[in-house]
Amino acid sequence: MTPRWSDPVRHAYLPTEKGRDFFGVLAALNAWGDRWLADDSGAPVITRHTACGHDTHAQVVCSACGEPLRPDDVDVRTGPGYPAHLLRTPRCGPASTGTAVRR
Repeated sequence: MTPRWSDPVRHAYLPTEKGRDFFGVLAALNAWGDRWLADDSGAPVITRHTACGHDTHAQVVCSACGEPLRPDDVDVRTGPGYPAHLLRTPRCGPASTGTAVRR
């Protein structure tokens, strides 16, 4: 039987390294959705850490000390890869000098 246009042949998705690296973003979005959009019946998707067997959720933590990162606890500044031509534009403000910017 020939598949219809609405029933295409599907193959397994094998993510690239870039796709696997995106997992943290998807896990963070899922955790945000669970916090702000889940109803009283609970989260629609549960993430289980297979290494320890516990249900878990994504959390952004400091790579140095492991403490959770919150907006009020971080400063953002330009890094060495920031485009030089943008450093010269007035709209960059304090970040153009490499100093911390707190919003």
